[in-house]
Amino acid sequence: MNKKVITAIIVWCGFLLIQPVCNFGFFNGPEGDGYTLAALIRPAVFDDYPLYKPLWRGFVAFVMIAVTMSFICPVRQIWSELGLGMNGFLNGWVIGTAFCLPMFITNAIAGEFVFSWENLFFSALWPGFFEEITFRAFPFGPLYRKCKWNFFLAIIIPTVAFALGHLYQSHDLMSALLTMAVTGLGSLLFAWIYVEWNFNLWVAIAMHAMMDAAWVLFPVS
Repeated sequence: MNKKVITAIIVWCGFLLIQPVCNFGFFNGPEGDGYTLAALIRPAVFDDYPLYKPLWRGFVAFVMIAVTMSFICPVRQIWSELGLGMNGFLNGWVIGTAFCLPMFITNAIAGEFVFSWENLFFSALWPGFFEEITFRAFPFGPLYRKCKWNFFLAIIIPTVAFALGHLYQSHDLMSALLTMAVTGLGSLLFAWIYVEWNFNLWVAIAMHAMMDAAWVLFPVS
């Protein structure tokens, strides 16, 4: 069997397995704290610190991604293959933050400053890191780079999964459709940025996190 086909099968198996384990449960609420399989094996210590539950979910997802990637590249190259090499860290955050400055300015004018370290981390910085790894770097990265899939073909299913994961933010059909449209377009944008900046995922992570930070620090209607 063709090596690209085998790689695609491995990547899809990993991605599809991660969804019920880490992203979608029977009653998946904000921060993914629903009845996912990861929640069922979560250490009891997290029950006393609800905000930290997403960190456990992320840990499980990252381990699963690392295991999957180990079948298609050397272990020492896994994180660089995903675009997480530290040589692009500073450059990525400078570029991503610069992109979001206009949004910070307009939100600061229209909104009221609200600050909380926990809210900033768990509602902005962590989602940017977690979601860009689990929906853009994987599976889109390997499918596009190693399997040479068409951009839209490689990103369409991760985009749908990403949009569905944000439906908890809606309260009726119209808001659900709007949520799906906005998050879907966001997924395409971040994937494009990932490609255009030579697969430096830190640019997409920084932009995603800073966009969320603008909403968290200066909430507007």
